[in-house]
Amino acid sequence: MPVNECGQKKWWRVPFLGYYKGGKFYWLMHPELALAFEEVFGQDQC
Repeated sequence: MPVNECGQKKWWRVPFLGYYKGGKFYWLMHPELALAFEEVFGQDQC
C-alpha cells in the first residue's frame, strides 16, 4: 500500500461507483465525471 508524505496510507478515488445486484457487479461513472465528459465530448443522443 503506498503512503503519502506523512506516512499515512494513500487512497485513490476511483472514477466509478459500483454495486452488486442479482449476482452481477455494475459500474457507474461518478456524476461529476459524467458531466465533465459531456462538456468535453458533447452528449450522445443515442
